[in-house]
Amino acid sequence: MAWFYDDNFEEQFRQMFRMRPKTAKWTLFKISEKGPIKGDYPPEFQLMIFLRLMATGDSYPSISAMFDVPRSTVCNIIHRVLHAVNSIRREVIKLPKSLDEVREVAQGFKKFCKEITFCAGALDGTNIQIEAPDQEYQPRYYIDRRNNYSINTQAICDSGNRFLYAYTGKLLNFYLF
Repeated sequence: MAWFYDDNFEEQFRQMFRMRPKTAKWTLFKISEKGPIKGDYPPEFQLMIFLRLMATGDSYPSISAMFDVPRSTVCNIIHRVLHAVNSIRREVIKLPKSLDEVREVAQGFKKFCKEITFCAGALDGTNIQIEAPDQEYQPRYYIDRRNNYSINTQAICDSGNRFLYAYTGKLLNFYLF
């Protein structure tokens, strides 16, 4: 993907990945500090596949067709890049540490909606579909409410669209009791 480093396509990139090219480059740089993303494809290409899934929730077959790679490769890439992104989460995702920082975030939300007087973050979650895990990983723990194999993901963002908290991979609680 030669256009990865070409900022002339910023709007197309943002539509495709819901991220500026500059932010994608920075993310790749931070991940690379921890070690390379392994695999047969360039790290930039693998990151784009991961970002497309995160931006749209497209199915593996759809992403496979879009990037012209086998579906199993998409699955492997998603897991590799997710692991790499998780390795930098504590460096880049930080909760407000003081009441003043919380107030600053709340002021940002108040600009969007006057009725929101003291909001410190917007919380959302989703399930990331995966292929059925091997038996050793007890696949039944990865079945979501729609009877698909998936991993739970939850995040909190501030009013500037920055992640304050993110978590991926918690098993469904009803299997634990």
